[in-house]
Amino acid sequence: MKNMSLSTDEIRIKNLINLYDTLTLRQIEVLGNLKSAQQKKIVDNLIKKKAIKIDYLADGIEVYCNYYSSPNRKLVLVGEVLKELIINTNSTVLWFQKQEYPFTAIAYIKNKIFDIAAIEDGEEEIFNVAVNRIINSETGNEENGYKNSPAPRKNILIIIENAEKISKIQIPNNDRNVVFACTDLKNSDVQFIAKPTI
Repeated sequence: MKNMSLSTDEIRIKNLINLYDTLTLRQIEVLGNLKSAQQKKIVDNLIKKKAIKIDYLADGIEVYCNYYSSPNRKLVLVGEVLKELIINTNSTVLWFQKQEYPFTAIAYIKNKIFDIAAIEDGEEEIFNVAVNRIINSETGNEENGYKNSPAPRKNILIIIENAEKISKIQIPNNDRNVVFACTDLKNSDVQFIAKPTI
């Protein structure tokens, strides 16, 4: 990449895309707290400078990512849910970090830490195995007096694209707040669904 000079606003959007990896234009606007006309111009300038690029998900949804990256659908799903949370609750994502499987990301919103998993169709069974291994390791066991165990995850947000798949996700509740978000990226629609305890 050429040595480029970026404005403060361009750096802000470039850093936002670095943080979230892949975002839609509307997600950049909401997560970056920018005005629509302003952010479109900044994004266009970043594309011209080859700091970011336009790409497309398999279903044709236009996204923006780092110039040398491929789009990450799961992180677009996470961005969509966070965008809706910001709009509907007038809150702010205070920090965000990408995570390794089975979780996609972790975010701090309204004094709560949310472990977020975006699950695509067909991944439900392997997700159940992986997430339950992690949860079981967090709770420790009686033999070691529950020592050396990480703090249990209290707020888990599961993102799916098909509400019928909720019944296939099995997470032991154990005082956890498990919420599902059914996301339709094509129509920019998110429905939050609380799951009964198991």
